[in-house]
Amino acid sequence: MDVFDNRILRSLANNSKKPLKEIGKEAGLFSASSVSKRISSMEEDGTIRGYKVDVDYEKLGFDFLTITFVKANYRYNYNKEIGKSLSRIKGVVAVYFLLGEIDFVLLTMSRSKEEYSKILEQISSIEGVERSDSRTILEVYKDYTLGGLEF
Repeated sequence: MDVFDNRILRSLANNSKKPLKEIGKEAGLFSASSVSKRISSMEEDGTIRGYKVDVDYEKLGFDFLTITFVKANYRYNYNKEIGKSLSRIKGVVAVYFLLGEIDFVLLTMSRSKEEYSKILEQISSIEGVERSDSRTILEVYKDYTLGGLEF
């Protein structure tokens, strides 16, 4: 990885559909084939894991967002077992395992509080989940993107 690769990544993070020529111009490389080779190399080594569509989920009706904290009963490999179970619940879009008093943080998207209530029931029914604590997200000012990282 060098400064050109970093610039290419930054450009792709902002818009992965940009033409190679435009990415190259932003990165300071003027050969589209050079940009293409660098992107292919980063795909092969796993630096670039894929390309995603940025969907406005509110337009699809998913405007009830929550962060749910989950405390679990400690036992061998509990984090892997419970983490996988939490990940399978429809509406749970992110699962993070933590160190400390709280074991997991979940991000959920649903269409209503009633739909979220069903998600919460599924969370509570997982063996080893001791309790949960939810927060409703009222406004999102910044979402998880690479835009805020310097590389």
